Amino acid sequence: MLSVSVTDPVRQFMNRIMREDVLDAFLLREAVLVSRTRVHLYGALEDGGGGFASWAEMKPAAAELIKLGGKPKSLKLVLSARQAKREIVPASAGYKTKLRREYR
Repeated sequence: MLSVSVTDPVRQFMNRIMREDVLDAFLLREAVLVSRTRVHLYGALEDGGGGFASWAEMKPAAAELIKLGGKPKSLKLVLSARQAKREIVPASAGYKTKLRREYR
């Protein structure tokens, strides 16, 4: 497991993940948005295949929840890479990140 703490300004980070395709190739396991309410989004597909929706598919729902609930106090994303996708965060993303590896 890899935990990433974003050190970029929050506004810049939110703009990039909501408006650009930086994380679109990743699968969404879970998203937790906290503003006036706490909302959980689960990316599990209900087709019986046991797969997960991509962040690109779930991003519009997350954006709508942010519009309805106002500026989020916190946002937690649990993403996983597709089997063919090995690069954790594309170098082109330009994020300054602090990485911590956790082994289980």
